[in-house]
Amino acid sequence: MEYIKQDMGSYQLHIIKTDEFKSVTVELIFRQSLTKESITNQNLLNRILSLSCEKYPSKVELSRACQDLYGASITASARGYGQAMAAIYRLRVLNDKYTEPNNFAKALELSSAILYQPDIEENHFKEENFEIVRAEYEASIKTLEEDKRSYALIRLFEHVGKDSPIGIRGRGYLEELEKITPDSLYQYYLNMLKHGIVDIFVLGDVDIEETKELITKNFKFDTYKPRRLPVYNELLAPRKRIRYIREQTQGKETIMAMVYLYSDLTQYDINYPLALYNVILGGGSDSLLFSEVREKNSLAYYIYSSLRILDGVGVIVGGISKEQEQKCVTLIRKAIKNLACKITDEQLEKAKEYFLSALEEIEESANEIIETYHMMELIDADDLKTRREKIEQVTKEEVLNVARKISLHTAYFLEGEDE
Repeated sequence: MEYIKQDMGSYQLHIIKTDEFKSVTVELIFRQSLTKESITNQNLLNRILSLSCEKYPSKVELSRACQDLYGASITASARGYGQAMAAIYRLRVLNDKYTEPNNFAKALELSSAILYQPDIEENHFKEENFEIVRAEYEASIKTLEEDKRSYALIRLFEHVGKDSPIGIRGRGYLEELEKITPDSLYQYYLNMLKHGIVDIFVLGDVDIEETKELITKNFKFDTYKPRRLPVYNELLAPRKRIRYIREQTQGKETIMAMVYLYSDLTQYDINYPLALYNVILGGGSDSLLFSEVREKNSLAYYIYSSLRILDGVGVIVGGISKEQEQKCVTLIRKAIKNLACKITDEQLEKAKEYFLSALEEIEESANEIIETYHMMELIDADDLKTRREKIEQVTKEEVLNVARKISLHTAYFLEGEDE
C-alpha cells in the first residue's frame, strides 16, 4: 500500500494505491462546524443532490447513468467528528481493468456533475424536488425512536452535553427543517463549496499521475481555507456521584447507557493503554462486563463498551430488564474498581489480540482504510503500521495507570414496561 498526499491549494489530495480491491473508491469530504442547523441542512442537501442533477433530472435517469458505468455507486452522508461535521460524497466504481478504458474517468465526471451541476432553477433548488426530499427526511427524523439503542445513546448525550456539540443529533432536527427553503438550502450548498475544508481521498489500483489529472479536471475549488478546525469537545466535568436519568419507552427491554470519564491522560495513553482498557472492560466476549454481567449473572441480553475519543468519554451500553437496573450498575462499578486494582497478563494479551484483529479488519475495507487516513489528517492519528507496533509495546502497568483514572459520570435508562 502506497500513500501520497499532495497540497492542491484549496484542498488536500490523498491517493492510497493498493491492488487489494477490484474497485476504486473516491471520497470528497467537506468539514465545517457541527451545529443543529448545519447537520439538518447537510442531511437535506445530501438527499437532494442524490435525487437528480442538471444532466440527469430524475432519480431513474441518474440511477441508469450509474448502471451504465458497470454499477457505479455514488452516495452522500454526514456525520459528526467532535465539534466538527463532515459531509462525505463517495464514489465506488470497478477498476478499468475489469470494465473498459476510461470507465473510471466517466464515473468521476458523473460525480462532478452531481456535485457541481445540481438540478436548480432561478438560483434555488426546484420546488418539486425539494418537497420530495423534505418529506422523506421529515419521516426519517420522526422514526428516530424506533431504534431504541441508538435513541438511548442520543438521549444520554443530550443530557450530558446540553448546549454542546456532544449532544447534537446526527439525524437532525424537525424545528431546523421547518426553517429551510429551496433558496436557503441552495445558499447553504454554495457556502459548503466555498468555505468547507476539503479533502479528497482516492483508494485503489490507480495510476498516480493520471489520477491527479482526473481529480484536478473534475473537482475545482477556488477558495483557500485554513486546514485546521477544532474537533475535540470540551471535557465533561467529573461528578462525585453518578447521575441517574430515567425515561420511558414502549416494549419490554430497557436500554442502559452509561458515560465514563478518563482524566489526566496523554494522547499516547488515550490511543493505546486506554484502548486496551476499554477492550478488557467491555470490548467483546472475553471482556469483564460480558463475563460478569451477562454470562455469570444473566442480567443483560448484551453489554459492551466503546470509546468516543473526540468527546473525551467512554460509553457502556446494555440491554437489560427494568428490575435489574441497580444490580447491573453495582456489577459495572465493581468491574471498574477491580480493574483499577488488577489486570492479568491473560487479559492484556487477549485485548492486544482483539485490537490487532480489528486493525486487520480495517485493511479489508476500503471505507475503513480511508477513514484511518482521514483521522490522520484530522487529529494526527498514527497509521496502521505504527498502531500495531505501539499496541504491542503497551505494558500492564500503563493500562493499570489508565484504569485508576476512570470514573462513572451518568447512567441513563430508557425503561421498558414492567414485566
